[in-house]
Amino acid sequence: MTLLPVMLIAGAAFLGKSSPLIGHELNDAMFLQSSENTTEVIFFGFVGCKYICPNSLFRLGEVLDELRVEYPNEKFGGFFIDVNANTQIARAHEYGKHFSEEIVGKNVTMEELNALRAQFGLNIFDSGREADDLGHTDHFFVVEKHQGSWKIEKVLSNGISTEELKTAIESTILDN
Repeated sequence: MTLLPVMLIAGAAFLGKSSPLIGHELNDAMFLQSSENTTEVIFFGFVGCKYICPNSLFRLGEVLDELRVEYPNEKFGGFFIDVNANTQIARAHEYGKHFSEEIVGKNVTMEELNALRAQFGLNIFDSGREADDLGHTDHFFVVEKHQGSWKIEKVLSNGISTEELKTAIESTILDN
């Protein structure tokens, strides 16, 4: 029964600005507490993913690196959150840095992951293809800090072009 609402949220996330997650305050995203930035782009995936995660992180890293050159004094970055809390290898930070120095990787506990599932409307499941292969929501979440609290500003499809991703992140950076 809970799968349907999650699928509706995930489906609506492709609509960008009209996602029901826009404006949602992120009280349980403890990893954001360590950020000194005002804008972060969050991508959920797992170390060892063969296709979607590395391609998405490569695109995100490329965009963040370009933006860092263009806006050296702005406070922004990215987070890669490993969703494989059961069997993950504690290498998320190293994995994120492989794509860009601007991406911080975080391993989370099952308890933290469950809280993040609720806050971000994540769908994470065993794909059934290989033992270490997970299916998961593969969106970019652009979040901003407002008066000390983080809110979701944009939910972007993984299929977004590099140019569109850059424009979406850049507009959020410039709004601060």
